[in-house]
Amino acid sequence: MKGTCNPIDEKTGKVVCGMLELFGEIRKCPNYVESWWKPNPLDGDQTPKLIGDCAPVRTLMMIQELHNRLVGVEKSQEQLRNETVWTEVVAHVIGKNIGIDLSKFVEERQRQIRVIELKKQQELGLDQRQMMEKQKEEKSDGVV
Repeated sequence: MKGTCNPIDEKTGKVVCGMLELFGEIRKCPNYVESWWKPNPLDGDQTPKLIGDCAPVRTLMMIQELHNRLVGVEKSQEQLRNETVWTEVVAHVIGKNIGIDLSKFVEERQRQIRVIELKKQQELGLDQRQMMEKQKEEKSDGVV
């Protein structure tokens, strides 16, 4: 990683940053920020480096990087959606070929899941009631 604060053009040697002309020294510029960065673990040198940045330029670069990542995530999401649609189409075709209506199958499976959840809730409800009754009995036994 290299710094983004380049107030003097390397090719022409001319001052290209108005802030340098205004403040006279780059460290006095309100946009100048120094930060420590650790290099890529794959690089040989692992010593942290002090980087001088122009905050607006670094911000724009970070926004561009985030935008590129977002585009990648969006692309992978679209691919996943397309694969899901393809899987649904194949499932419908297979279901028709073997005589199963996929929508009824899905509805039946959802109904079974709801029944299982209700049974679990009832079991938990009974367990809680039993625990409450035991606590009441213990309190009444201790009070006597």
